[in-house]
Amino acid sequence: MTEGIRIAFDSLVASAVPDFRSLANQQAVSTGVFEAFDSPRQISATLQELRPNIVVVDPSWLVVASQLESLIDKSGFSGARRVVAGDSIDDVLKVKAAHKGMFDVVDLRSSTAELLVRFREIHNGTSALNSDVLWRRVPRPKRSVDITTVPQDLTDVAILELITIGFRDQDIAEALHYSVQAIKNRIGIMLKRSGSNNRTQLAVQYTDKLLTAQIIEALERPKNPAQNASKM
Repeated sequence: MTEGIRIAFDSLVASAVPDFRSLANQQAVSTGVFEAFDSPRQISATLQELRPNIVVVDPSWLVVASQLESLIDKSGFSGARRVVAGDSIDDVLKVKAAHKGMFDVVDLRSSTAELLVRFREIHNGTSALNSDVLWRRVPRPKRSVDITTVPQDLTDVAILELITIGFRDQDIAEALHYSVQAIKNRIGIMLKRSGSNNRTQLAVQYTDKLLTAQIIEALERPKNPAQNASKM
């Protein structure tokens, strides 16, 4: 059944499938668009108006996947299935999407009729990344953990930053003037606090969260700071 399907596309995906929305409307599928580069507050408000049960985004959103999840939650539709759509879908992208907690991926090179079938399958749950054995093995981050609270001090933050550079425990110990065992203990505690499966996943999740925070700050910044300053 197609009744009840409400799809929200980000503007990047919407511009790549201009014919899909008219076909979808003929099939009783509701569609809407939110601007990919709007402020988080505006995106959340738009999603609230669209009331989607499927949210389709460009692969670039994988960098800020946690923010997308937060925006959907704030809109009141936390059950909406997050889908990545692009014209270059390969196994690496599927692994990345699965790791970020996305429900499925869609190839935009498909015909409009084929896309409608895919979204119907996603809506019904008959198509999903976790239906494949390989993608089921991908460790998903836990929704309940705020990764920014995992480091207990600046030393923990430095350890995470050095892991992302590629430092081994021995390298980190030498750089921070700690024993190797002390570094291992700290990493072990952070792994337990975060629920991460390994040190690499822990560090990547943390740096992704920091990047997301920086992007949000930039988007929320006044459009014309000089003009605002002149009014003070």
